[in-house]
Amino acid sequence: MLPPLSALRCFHVASRSENFSVAADTLRLTPSAVSHQIKSLELFLGQPLFIRNQRRMQLTDAGKAYAARIATVFQEIEQATHEFLRSSQHVRLMVRVPPSLANSWLVPHLAEFIRRHPSIEIQILTDQGSAGKLADCEIRYGQSKWPGMNAELLWTERLYPMVGPQGPVIREIADLVAAPLIHTRSRLHGWPELLSAHGLAKHGQKTGLEFDRSVLALEAAASGLGVALESRLIARRLIESGSLSMPLADVSIEDEAYYFVTGQTELSAAAALFKVWLLEHLPV
Repeated sequence: MLPPLSALRCFHVASRSENFSVAADTLRLTPSAVSHQIKSLELFLGQPLFIRNQRRMQLTDAGKAYAARIATVFQEIEQATHEFLRSSQHVRLMVRVPPSLANSWLVPHLAEFIRRHPSIEIQILTDQGSAGKLADCEIRYGQSKWPGMNAELLWTERLYPMVGPQGPVIREIADLVAAPLIHTRSRLHGWPELLSAHGLAKHGQKTGLEFDRSVLALEAAASGLGVALESRLIARRLIESGSLSMPLADVSIEDEAYYFVTGQTELSAAAALFKVWLLEHLPV
């Protein structure tokens, strides 16, 4: 059976100072209102909690014991409330993203998502191994064949020949036959497929520089080491700065796609907001 909670709170505050006037200031009540609340609690409990002297109020032994017990309860309520408010105001979202996409597109655009959703604390992971931390959602590049995962198409990638100012001169697609080609390990089929689609063959199509990251292949092209076959999305900042150009803007090849990937559990509210933001801001 619970006592009146307003009376219990008045007693809790008054027991700390043993002064009804101080308690009244804390509770923004009058001293007589505090006194009335404590009297109602004493009637409920059937015994006095304070000894009322002319000079001061003093807790009885029973009052001291009761005050100590309820103080613990009020501390737990305060802590629980603090934790609830903190968790309701800030939600952590862990997102796993391919390193090239994170560096070239996501991080430069992330400020807009943070401004829109300041209560979401986002953590970006770029490790791609299965042994990494379990993320709330992922952006994966591939063919949507991931057992036990939900994969929703974000956009299909197209690859374009790209060169730097000091690179080989490319005016038409036939110029690619004599140019040094730069390969990215995840896209080794790209150059042969592009050339074959235009009726061209190249001696030693897979010879030349090869990198395991798109950003490295693009930096090599920007440094004049050859022609890279890469994504406009990944190369966007280098193109905008003039470090790379697409001399054959109408020549491209469709590659694999980016997918929004989650586990089988229900999508969290924060992950759903992140997906909506991605679909709004990705260039198509």
